[in-house]
Amino acid sequence: MSETPKGKSTAAMQKLRANKEYKLKEDRSRLISRIRNGALPRETTLKKYNLTLENVNTIRNEAGFKKIKPNSNVNYTNNAIIQQEINENTKALREIEEQKLQKLQVDVWEKVALATKELDAKQEKDKRTYKGEFVFVDAKNIYSLENAKAWFTRNPGNVKRAGQLKDAERAKSTTNKIIDALVRLFTKVMKNVDQKNIIKNLTLQNVLDSLNSYQWKPNTPLGTTGKLTYLTALSIYLKEYPSIDVENLPWSKFYTDLDQVIQSKMKLGKIEAIDKSKKQKVTPFSDIVEAFKNTFGEDSVAYLYIQIYREAPTRDDLNNLKIFYEDLTDDVKTNIQSKNNGNNCIFIHNNSVSFALIKFKTDSGYKPSYIKFSSKLSKMIIDYLNKLTDEKRKKLKGTLFGTNKLTRQVGQWLKRSGIKLDKKNDDFDANVNVGNINLLRHSFVTEQLSKSDITIDERSELADAMKHSPNVSLAYVRDTIKNKNK
Repeated sequence: MSETPKGKSTAAMQKLRANKEYKLKEDRSRLISRIRNGALPRETTLKKYNLTLENVNTIRNEAGFKKIKPNSNVNYTNNAIIQQEINENTKALREIEEQKLQKLQVDVWEKVALATKELDAKQEKDKRTYKGEFVFVDAKNIYSLENAKAWFTRNPGNVKRAGQLKDAERAKSTTNKIIDALVRLFTKVMKNVDQKNIIKNLTLQNVLDSLNSYQWKPNTPLGTTGKLTYLTALSIYLKEYPSIDVENLPWSKFYTDLDQVIQSKMKLGKIEAIDKSKKQKVTPFSDIVEAFKNTFGEDSVAYLYIQIYREAPTRDDLNNLKIFYEDLTDDVKTNIQSKNNGNNCIFIHNNSVSFALIKFKTDSGYKPSYIKFSSKLSKMIIDYLNKLTDEKRKKLKGTLFGTNKLTRQVGQWLKRSGIKLDKKNDDFDANVNVGNINLLRHSFVTEQLSKSDITIDERSELADAMKHSPNVSLAYVRDTIKNKNK
């Protein structure tokens, strides 16, 4: 930012302004600038600075203001001289603005160049050498748990996990889960591990024995899914950590044997999940809708949520459901990923509401879905939004249900409506109405598949709506409970 000249320049300016002619000319330029900004000077002021109403209207016209009506008392002299001064002032101002813009552009590009240079330097620093050594960690403790955490944090990369057919980009949240699983594996599950060399004396049998004997709560051993969490994290560590060579012995055999164990555990996990699902019982979805209506009322957010779920069932949360007041056209669908950062949205246009399901658990295998809500549900949504207070709108941040996850909220609704029982309740059954949002999914699918007249096409449509294959949907079939007496 430039500073005001001082010293000799200041003294010279003060001397110059002491000159009456210069001061008059300077004041006149200020007046012209004020007129350009919309000011309406008095006739005496115009006369003082030798300006005419025609001059004023010329300036106002250039600035986009309406002309003012002529007055017989206004002098119309020296129009050409004044117009020349106006043009000169306008040109000078444009040159100043252009210089400011050019300087701003230079400053921006300099900052971009500097940021790019710093990023390149950081990426170069983080690279490991062809020998598998690290430039940012202590080479003496290359196999320490701290070094493993540091490397995975800096290198989220791509990974081919056991059981997956293709590489998947590992997001930051997934990386944190892997790091957390590694830390717990080598600090809690496995005992007497050297934290400075976590692969020292590491054997597959030792890992499996530790998992089988570990209790994450008193009298609560790890299940198959819990064991898979640790085994998968270990597999990723062996495969990706640069200083471990899984292409050659002894680590090649360790990695191959570990992968076989993981595959076996995954098959066992699926069998256990299906067996568990067969034992579970769920309340029919229509009964849940009725319970929400009777408990919370038709104007409640709980009843609105369950009605949306009825027309747009999904296996995922409906948080961060941003509202757009526009038509869901083909052009919007083409560029749908730019909306709400790729998250799910609703579109309101001409009293009609549409739902765009973009982000969900299995979105890598399915394209976005677009559902036009019924006129009744559309009216419910619009009426609900119209009744919101300014404080509530601010809290929702332009979304329908807020930005926080709704799993806990749905669980509270299910308990308050009597669908779910608290674990402390004497009638609690661990196999009845399990989960929160998952319970809605299980209930909805079970009720649909329980219909005696359901066709193959309808079964496929249901599987597509839930983003699963028809075969997987078969696993959702559960016994339905009409009431406690059946």
